Amino acid sequence: MLQISEFLTSDPVEFASSNIFCNIAMIICTDLSPIQLLDFVKSIEIEMGRICDSKASGGYSDRIIDIDIVKYNELKFVSERLEIPHKKHLFEREFSQILLNKLLK
Repeated sequence: MLQISEFLTSDPVEFASSNIFCNIAMIICTDLSPIQLLDFVKSIEIEMGRICDSKASGGYSDRIIDIDIVKYNELKFVSERLEIPHKKHLFEREFSQILLNKLLK
């Protein structure tokens, strides 16, 4: 891990919940391909108890953890399972923009 942000809490985005969310961003160095990295972060989510995947269920819901790959160097990558860059986090979600801007300064 090269850099980690502070925690930032936010209200849920794109669904209703009484929970608040704790967000964090990090910059890492990896030899994994984008799909290998996705498989790795999904295994962490499962190990931590995440049951439902929002892509598979077609919507967002409360979850114990959600790890997103927002950027991968300057790579543009699109598959059924993964899109890089993660446009919602880069351009639409305020909490992500705040965290990323702090990391990239």
